[in-house]
Amino acid sequence: MIMRSKFAPPIDYDKVMRLVPPGKLLTVGKIREHFAKENGADFTDPITASIFVSIAAWASHQRTEDKTPY
Repeated sequence: MIMRSKFAPPIDYDKVMRLVPPGKLLTVGKIREHFAKENGADFTDPITASIFVSIAAWASHQRTEDKTPY
């Protein structure tokens, strides 16, 4: 059995995170499911996904405007 994985860059995680309405929750697992489905992959790497979410959150923290919810 061949399993396919997909890596999306941190900016793609940021774009998905920005789609979350205020007061709603989006988990790393749901983001991973989104990218796997979008790219026809069986899964996305959980460690890489968590790191990329952290990168997007840290970058947002550094900005004074145009924040990404995290």
